[in-house]
Amino acid sequence: MSQEAADSPVATLGNQQVTNSDLVKSWAYNDYDPYSVTLNSNPFDSDKRPSQLTGGETWEFSDETDSVVQDSLTTLFPRPLRLFVPECFTNSKSPLTQRYLLCTLRSYPVMMLRGQNPPFIHPRTLFDDPGDFQSRQTIKAGPLAVCNEILQMFTMKNGDNVVQIWRAVRMEQERLLLECPGYDYYNTLAALQAISIYLILRIFEKNEEATDFDVPLVQTMLELAIHLTWLEKTRPLLNLSDWQDWILTESKIRTSIFLCIMPFFFDIHPAILLFHQCNGEALRTSRLPSGRNIWQAKSKSEWLREYEMQCHRVMPHSSNSNLTYSNLLDYNLKNDASLDLWLSEIDDFGNFVMAAATLQD
Repeated sequence: MSQEAADSPVATLGNQQVTNSDLVKSWAYNDYDPYSVTLNSNPFDSDKRPSQLTGGETWEFSDETDSVVQDSLTTLFPRPLRLFVPECFTNSKSPLTQRYLLCTLRSYPVMMLRGQNPPFIHPRTLFDDPGDFQSRQTIKAGPLAVCNEILQMFTMKNGDNVVQIWRAVRMEQERLLLECPGYDYYNTLAALQAISIYLILRIFEKNEEATDFDVPLVQTMLELAIHLTWLEKTRPLLNLSDWQDWILTESKIRTSIFLCIMPFFFDIHPAILLFHQCNGEALRTSRLPSGRNIWQAKSKSEWLREYEMQCHRVMPHSSNSNLTYSNLLDYNLKNDASLDLWLSEIDDFGNFVMAAATLQD
């Protein structure tokens, strides 16, 4: 790819010349729809398949669980195991919510292309100066910067280069898996967030020849998550009254919730059960994401003011930091006002989390 093409990507759709922004729009809203797929085969026989995790259950990241080494994958699976099959929902109210969640997922990579931050990635971990529009054109060096470069390739994806583009994703996945043990907390979190974007791209990719590494992709996500858990146990406690420490903690919470929700809608359980033990309490006990005002604070003084207000607010049900995902699953409108404050301050990611909970029995 020439530098000129990278700076001013132009492609042809039909007979019409389109710009980079047109490609972003086309890719974001008219690409592959995973819910249009009819499943004709299963990687496991139905009577032998591992138990599915339902009712808000998911896996817990543990640093004490042994992994299946990469070299054994070829022996276990002579042909690539296909994951990310959409789960089926019987709730008659689910189609619109399911469509909302799907469109929201699809918007996250587009946000990065537009110089915005997906709601589980804080702008200060993505850009040097989030308040400066020009600075938002350059992402901080690290896994997320590489992710953004790969996203630029996707704006020019076509039938001729799709395999090569996904080969770049595969190479980055392999690099992250190899270098993961040496990462510090910041880079491990950034790598986990980058893998989250690659998982979204995989969900919307229909070319199975290009995406023949589903299991390694999920394995890398799990290894990064487990390494992050280990780092949390071995590093000094973060000071939540410090803005930078709070950003790391909140970003980790949001990223973990996002990754824990994904297996409920797209079947990756075979890979999860292959590599690690599962524990259904991880998602239920996850703290709900913070409100929009404190997450979107543009300066340290603005954040500190909002932080102190939340700590000292004299209001009923103000202890929203104690709310977990289980509060959404167990909500009872008739006699439960515990979520009122959280709902009044909800941001886009909170809406995503709440919508996901409404689909779970």
